[in-house]
Amino acid sequence: MNNSPRWTYALKLSFSHFAISIIVAALSALLVWHGWYIYPYHAMLGISGLYFLIIIVDVICGPLLTFVIANPLKRRQEIILDLSLIALIQISALLYGLYTLHLARPVAVAFEADRLVLLTANEIYASSPPKLPFMGVRYVNVRKPKDGDERLKTLELTFQGINPSMMPKWWEPYSSAKPELNTKAKPLSTLVQARPHKRLELQAIAASAKQDIQDLRYIPFVSSKDLDWIAILDEYNNIVGYANIDGFIQPH
Repeated sequence: MNNSPRWTYALKLSFSHFAISIIVAALSALLVWHGWYIYPYHAMLGISGLYFLIIIVDVICGPLLTFVIANPLKRRQEIILDLSLIALIQISALLYGLYTLHLARPVAVAFEADRLVLLTANEIYASSPPKLPFMGVRYVNVRKPKDGDERLKTLELTFQGINPSMMPKWWEPYSSAKPELNTKAKPLSTLVQARPHKRLELQAIAASAKQDIQDLRYIPFVSSKDLDWIAILDEYNNIVGYANIDGFIQPH
């Protein structure tokens, strides 16, 4: 019975801390899911587990520490100091997690040869990288090698895991890719026939875009983490949707 006021006080204080942590987590979720990693980027890059780990640790550990140290017998100054230190640790951990996600955020979608490539900030290879968007992505086209020396250098870098799409000096305006997109993109209707288990999903994407499925085409959409996506294009080569389907397997 003597400990009852202590538990009541600690529960009340930790619950208030938990409510504040939830609000902060919700704000960070807006930044992550609606700013940096909009659909389908978070799925293609596999960051959902990391983000939820950051949030769960942050939301649980802070209020738990508050519950452990809260004591009504402490002076007001001691309580304020304890809570300030916990908040500082909690905020520092959250900011570090968000900073890590920021370094790996999507910054560009590049058309390269026969696919669209999703590039992250930490994949850009350049001594002086261009100004990268804080949120959203930049659409670019990857030019062809100018001569044999460039082709050889590209081959060497590719063996090191550095593709031309990662090098901004190879980027051109996305509009220059549209003629080649016309030849590389394939009719979506053939994919619907070849993947009957994906028919409803693809039909729903077409309906959402207010397009006839016969007028749509697709092209592989890949990242360094996942090769099994397609971007769905309208007749003007605008992306109207995405689907988690291997776009490299030829429909029969």
